[in-house]
Amino acid sequence: MTPGPKPKPIHLKLIEGNPGKRPLPATPMPEPKAPDPPPELEGDGLAEWERVAPQLERLGLLSHLDRAALAAYCWAWARLLAAGRVLAESTVLIRKDRRIVKNPAIQVARDAAQECRAWAAEFGMTPSARARMTLPDQNPGDDLERLLQ
Repeated sequence: MTPGPKPKPIHLKLIEGNPGKRPLPATPMPEPKAPDPPPELEGDGLAEWERVAPQLERLGLLSHLDRAALAAYCWAWARLLAAGRVLAESTVLIRKDRRIVKNPAIQVARDAAQECRAWAAEFGMTPSARARMTLPDQNPGDDLERLLQ
């Protein structure tokens, strides 16, 4: 494994416009089409799938190969909401074996939020990922074309 940040997915580089103008590696680009959600996905996870999948498909960021990654994001989202509900009905500190301890739902929520953020970044669904994006038809032409305008 090489040190440094992991490479950005090609589809995000294409949307961002490749400002460095470095050649992009040849990468197979599957047809952008939203896959069906896994049958095991239900409740909050399925609702999140139905919320984001059409938008990701419209942007060309989702294909049948991304089913597992999107499902992992949706399952993490469902865990985050479940932990949030537990915390809303409980307290941050709980009594366990005559001791006061931190509610375990806090760690579940923290882990799920971290996982959601990581998967969301893979699909360009975080504010910082969107801030770096431009749609392909919004990219200005080459430098000469810009100078002539």
